[in-house]
Amino acid sequence: MRAALSRLRSRVATIADPANHQRLGWAVVVRWLTIVGFSLLALLAWAIGALAPLLPCIAAGTAAAAVNALNHWCVRRGRGVAAITAVAIPADVVLTTYLIAATGGLGSPFVMLYVVAVVATAMLVDLWVAASVAVAAAGGLTGALWLGLAAPSRPPVGAAQQAVWGLFLLYGLALMTFVGGYVSARLRETARRLRATEAQLVQSEKLRASPASRTS
Repeated sequence: MRAALSRLRSRVATIADPANHQRLGWAVVVRWLTIVGFSLLALLAWAIGALAPLLPCIAAGTAAAAVNALNHWCVRRGRGVAAITAVAIPADVVLTTYLIAATGGLGSPFVMLYVVAVVATAMLVDLWVAASVAVAAAGGLTGALWLGLAAPSRPPVGAAQQAVWGLFLLYGLALMTFVGGYVSARLRETARRLRATEAQLVQSEKLRASPASRTS
């Protein structure tokens, strides 16, 4: 356990390197989109009677917004990035587990948040940290269900509930598409820079090998 924590601290320190701040900035944006989008969907589900407890959504959303506001500030200024990253990622897992347990357990529409968190962390932060998030999420929710802490799911209310649940899924998939688009753009930019660098090296070699350069 101590070795795992030491390794995690080392990875977080690497993540906080200034070279990674652009990716962390995108992770902040994805968190804002997640908080705002799922909060609005929760309000819609509550309005049609498909989601009974709104208070857990308000509590989790407020806490997540506070953490991400601090995260945003740190990343933009390049200060305390390692510390806030070490706080923000576990906070995401804890708040999401609380929200899912309070809104129906495995029947909660917020289960999709786990998927978004793991995918976004893997693409924008670190693969090993994303694996840790996945294990923590599964363990936390399983523990909550085993201890009987999850609220019972509401019975289906028909097509309206199914449509709203579909919106939760659609929005989660849209967020993952957004993250994938960013990563794809970064890969294309990296390939373009590599080709440009290769072309410059080839041109330099040609200039060195030219007769004029040999006579000089």
